[in-house]
Amino acid sequence: MQSQRLTIPQVSTMFGVTSMTILHWRKGSASRKPLPTVKPAKHEPPNAVRFDQSKVEAWAKRHEIEIVAKPAPEAAGRKRGPKPRKPTS
Repeated sequence: MQSQRLTIPQVSTMFGVTSMTILHWRKGSASRKPLPTVKPAKHEPPNAVRFDQSKVEAWAKRHEIEIVAKPAPEAAGRKRGPKPRKPTS
């Protein structure tokens, strides 16, 4: 079975951190190796950032970073829009 490919929002939810933290983890630091990424699939934009779930989990274990939630499946083609307004009386 192939491991799931994750997006930045999915990985940030997985660790309970911001997307900016994930971007910093991708760069690495003196005390931590970079968070591993994989090449985008042919149907994805060439600059898309994707993560292999099994590699991310191994990276987290190696660096003693707790996984707080399972990654939710990404909604295909979902666009973010404005929050729904409360009805006025």
